[in-house]
Amino acid sequence: MKSFEKNRFLFASAIFFGLTLISYQGAKLSTPIVVLLLGLLFFKNLIRFDKKVLLGSFGVGIIISLPILISVYTGYAGRLTVVSTFSYPRSETDIKEILEQGGEKPGGATYLAFHSESLNWVRVIMGKWFNHFSNPRHNSINMGMFLLADSVLILAGLILFIRSLKNKYFLFLLLWLVLAPVPSILSRDPVHGVRSLHMAIPLIIISSLALHGLFANLSKNYLKRIAIWGFVALYFLNYIYYLDSYYVHLPKHGAKYWEFGYREAVQYLKESNLNSRQVVFQQSYAQPFIYFLFYDKRDPQEFWESAVYESSSVGDVGLVSEFKHLKFQYLSWPYKYPTGTIVVADEIVAPRKQVISDYSILKEVLRPDGSLAYLIMEAK
Repeated sequence: MKSFEKNRFLFASAIFFGLTLISYQGAKLSTPIVVLLLGLLFFKNLIRFDKKVLLGSFGVGIIISLPILISVYTGYAGRLTVVSTFSYPRSETDIKEILEQGGEKPGGATYLAFHSESLNWVRVIMGKWFNHFSNPRHNSINMGMFLLADSVLILAGLILFIRSLKNKYFLFLLLWLVLAPVPSILSRDPVHGVRSLHMAIPLIIISSLALHGLFANLSKNYLKRIAIWGFVALYFLNYIYYLDSYYVHLPKHGAKYWEFGYREAVQYLKESNLNSRQVVFQQSYAQPFIYFLFYDKRDPQEFWESAVYESSSVGDVGLVSEFKHLKFQYLSWPYKYPTGTIVVADEIVAPRKQVISDYSILKEVLRPDGSLAYLIMEAK
């Protein structure tokens, strides 16, 4: 928007918009949304630009984002299809079961009104839209993405913006806020704060304008000044609560969401000289081999020469299943490995009562809250 006053800033905008596309998958959708909104709302301003500046900026943006654009047209963007929620419709079996429960038929009035696939997509997408800040992986314990006191500022800012919808700048920010969750809600995965990180920009601007208005109206009225400084005190206390939640409670309560236990397991194997033995580690899409490479200080060249990679059958991220004497496998008991084999698994796939007859438990890797992360066992 600064480029409306000085055209040369359009080059900087093109550079940064282009860089977002190579920074994260979600930007492939979020950046075009922002650019489209700007183009639609400020089209009259856009056509007044110097044509050389406009075409030059467009060219710069295309050049920077060229690797991403090429990947889309050469089939290397398959992961976007894999993670899309639209790639996973309900199965015929599920639909049949739903209809049988109510004695309904496909194509009937009640089916179209309550059970159609289109309605199911709407339900899934809207459910994610309004459940966007609940992922515990991205929240401090008992907190959201923002402080509770921020809700007052955001609400006040939204009221201010709604009253000023004729202002295109305000309208742009509101539309940006509404559409910001789209990259996350269209994903098959749970709502994800990182995929909609740019939602923070309009929220911060909205709350900042409300805060500015709050202090701009700081008059000599005694009661109004007490109310404003009371809110400041409340905000400060809320921030203290957040610091306590983040630094004291989150390390214990949030450890299970942050792959806790890999470092401790690898370090134990290394310190006990077990890392040179045959080791079977529970496989997952958390890619456990990466933790072995990092915490065991493995030579990258050695890894590339001996690692066994299994590509995904559906175009998703593949898995490393073997690296020298290390094996990464999906485990399900009962399963007996040769005597002396070291097995690392959580208690979900290796229930203690079932494995204790065939394995000696060498180490229990506990999370900070005392819950069990992994069992390190040796086959008898």
